[in-house]
Order: sequence, then structure tokens, then C-alpha cells
Amino acid sequence: MPQINNTRDYIITSALYKERDTNSTPIDLQNMIVQFVIYEHIFKPYLTAKFMFMDQHDILGTADHQGGETFEIEFENSEEVGQGRKIRKEFLIDKIESVHKVNNDKDEMVTMHCTEIHALHSSLLNVNRTYFGSVTGMIRRIMDNYLKVNVKVDGTNINNDLKVLIPNLNPLEACMFLLPRALTLEGMPFYFYSTLGAENLVLKDLGTMLEEDVVNRRNPYIYSKALLSDDTRSDDYSIEDFEFDGTEDLLGIIRKGLVGSRFIFHSLLTGVSDGIEFDVDNDMFQPLKKFNKIGVRNNRYNYAPDYKYDAPLLGNKAFNQHRPRTITEISAGAAFRNYEGDFSDFNEHSNPTLHKSKIISQSVNNFIAKSPLSITVKSREFLKGDDNHTLGRSLRIQFLDSKIDGEAPMLDRKKSGDYLIFATQHMFTGNRARTRLLLGRLGHLGVQTAAG
Repeated sequence: MPQINNTRDYIITSALYKERDTNSTPIDLQNMIVQFVIYEHIFKPYLTAKFMFMDQHDILGTADHQGGETFEIEFENSEEVGQGRKIRKEFLIDKIESVHKVNNDKDEMVTMHCTEIHALHSSLLNVNRTYFGSVTGMIRRIMDNYLKVNVKVDGTNINNDLKVLIPNLNPLEACMFLLPRALTLEGMPFYFYSTLGAENLVLKDLGTMLEEDVVNRRNPYIYSKALLSDDTRSDDYSIEDFEFDGTEDLLGIIRKGLVGSRFIFHSLLTGVSDGIEFDVDNDMFQPLKKFNKIGVRNNRYNYAPDYKYDAPLLGNKAFNQHRPRTITEISAGAAFRNYEGDFSDFNEHSNPTLHKSKIISQSVNNFIAKSPLSITVKSREFLKGDDNHTLGRSLRIQFLDSKIDGEAPMLDRKKSGDYLIFATQHMFTGNRARTRLLLGRLGHLGVQTAAG
């Protein structure tokens, strides 16, 4: 039976500072680390981190630190010792953020900013060649050919007939350049990211994420002052802190033309323009609701189609029925249609009606960030090195109203619901580990129900 350490949330099993000279012996910092933070973000194909350690031996001076050194850390959840779920990550030390004298100027507290090592490897390479086929296939080939990094693809993109000349970029830049053209038939965007618990990178579409069940159905994360003050209740799934910041900016989305607008896709070769009317309710939210892609339990989406403003010249029409902007996109058109094959260029689409998928992709990215929520919870569910347990996974969150006259607490239907994880901040201080989760969603609970 594995031993469980109840005094710590995590255990560092290795922490090695590696000098530029590959023949030198790594310096063991395992017992010097004071605290560290690891960041994940669904829009970044690499992790970043900060490590703070007590330097009692002038490590930076002895090693002649100049910026090409690396740091490798291995740690595990203290509840899962011996279960083969250690997390191991290698970082480039890209910057020494600060060095402070402590203990009567005898020692130094060093803070290192780090970036996952394949970001360094990518920065030393150049991609300047033509790729063709599907966008997801191109990204996988670039990462394998140049960085030998495996990419797990989850979802099917409709753009499988492209021919693209990568314009003198490094491998990760090339992948991010291609990424906006990775779309599903419904217009769901793909995200390309690195996660704490997996060695591979992930390339996954939003529609697939929204179809998956929440990972904590039996143990929803709950925020309630009454429950937090109850000493008899386990706090493993209690929300310690939360923040709603910069929410409900519908005006900003309207101004981008992503509620209602007219889009024109013009081919320079043929001189033909394809005009598309976009209505966010009819073209995006209604299909998403029909196919249950606004969250497993959510049933009211982040836009009310009855929004109207009765003023002169507005005609008392819903916001999504107005066309305040006309947006034009130009493509060369049929530039790669020759004896070698029938390929589309980067801004072209073989089926003009599918241009709308690009608009939906932009709109859904804005609406899923319209009601962001940040929560702080214990890290125990996320410190597992066997798979991705964070980005793109769905969590069930419950906010409880206060009890009134002895009645059972009720769910706050506006805040509660199923959310997607878009970014994390894993904070390790002393013996404790806490995770700050940035969450997004396309809908929330439509009826008020008793908590249970």
C-alpha cells in the first residue's frame, strides 16, 4: 500500500539546475525551493513557471548563469505516492527576475522565470516551406519534423484541402499561424496547448470539449460561507475564493460585428464576392443548444435573443437582427488549383457557404469569455501526471444562496453551472498546493433549484 503523507499536499522528488555545459553535474535544488508557480493557458502551446529558492552557495555565480540554463522538476501528489503519476517538466530559465539578500546578507532569495523547454528549441529553428492537407495534420507534422513533440488531436476539422506557404516563422509560430483555419463543420475553433499532466501537446476543438461530461459530477465545487465555516465538512471541493472580473461586455462583441453583421468574402481571381448575413442567435446559439453544446447541465445561453432597444431608426428589432458592420475579407482565390491538385489558399474556402464557420468561430470565442470566473481550490485533483486533468475539461460549479427561515440553500442560477477550464495557476507554498482556475462558459442554469 502506498504511504499517504497527510502533512503535505505534494512532494518534490527531484529539482535539478542544469548548466550550459552538458558534461557538468546538475545542481540539486530539491531542499532549497521555497515556493513555485506553474501556469497553463489554452492559448499557449507551452507552460511557464516561476521558482523561488534559497541560494546559500552562490549557485548563480559559480555556474556563471547567462540565460541558456535549464531547470527540471519532478513532483507528485502526496496522496498518490507510488502510483506512477509523477509530473516531470523541463524548463528553460529565461530570466532571473530578482535576487534579494536575506538572513543578514548571508544568503540570497532567487526568483527564476521559466518557459517549457520546447519553446527554446522552437525559437532556434525556422520553418519556410509549403504544407498541404488538413490544418491539424500540418500542425502535427511541423511539431514532429522540427521538435519531435507528439500532438494529440481530438476533433475533425473541415479544412483538409489547404496549401499554405509558412512565411518564415519558427515551428510554434507556424502552428499558431495555421490554428485559426482549424474549424469544425459547426464553426467550433481548435485550441493548441500544453498541460501539466501530459507530455504531449493537445489540439482539440471546442465542440468536443463542450460535449464531454463534467469530470466532477459526484463532487461539484461549492462556494458557500455557511459550508466553509462548517468544521465537520471536508474542504476538498470547497471554493476558497472567487472573482468575476470584466464580465458581460456585450457591447464590445456587438462592435466587433459578432452579434449581427454582414460579411463579404471577395476573390481577387474571379472577382466574385460571397455575401453572408450573420445572426448570432440563429447561426450559433440555436444550433449549439439543439446539440447540447452549451454545457452538460446548462440550458440558458449567454445571449438573450429578446434584447431590443426601441429608439428612432432602430425599429424595435433584436440586437442580432441589426447589421451595424460590413466586414470584408479578400483571398487570392484558386491560386493553388493546377495539375498538382485542387487546393485552397489560406483565406479561401472550397464551399462558400462554409465561410460562415469562420465567423461562428470568432463569435463563440468572444461569448465563451463573456462571463469569466476565477476560483481558488485545492490542487489535489490536478496533480496527476498520467493525462490532462485541467485545460479544456469541464467542471461543475455551485454557488449557494443563504438559507432563509430554515429552508434548504438554493443554487445561484446565474453563477452556477458547467464551466470549461481555460487557464490555471498552480501555486505551491510550503506544504500546501492551491490552484487558481480561469473558467469560461456559453450558458448557465435556466431554473432555480434546491442544492443537492
